[in-house]
Amino acid sequence: MLSSTVARYALRRTANPAVGTVRNLNVHEYISMEIMKNHGIQTPECYVASNPEEAENIFLNSLNRPGAPKKDIVIKAQVLSG
Repeated sequence: MLSSTVARYALRRTANPAVGTVRNLNVHEYISMEIMKNHGIQTPECYVASNPEEAENIFLNSLNRPGAPKKDIVIKAQVLSG
C-alpha cells in the first residue's frame, strides 16, 4: 500500500500544454526511493527536509555521532519539471 506522502503526490494528473499529453504519475526522487524501499529494493539512505532548520537537524542528529568527524553529505532540491 502506498504511504500518504506517495499517494498525495504520485497520483495527480496534470496536463503538459506544450505537448498536449497528460502526466499520470508525478514522482519526486524521494517518493520513488520510498516505493522501491517498500518493495525490498536497496536504496541509499536518505532524509527529507522542508526547510534549512530541518536539514541542519538531520545533519547534526541523524547522520553524525557526537564527537565523531562530520560526514560529507549531498543536498538535492527536487521539483517536477516536465
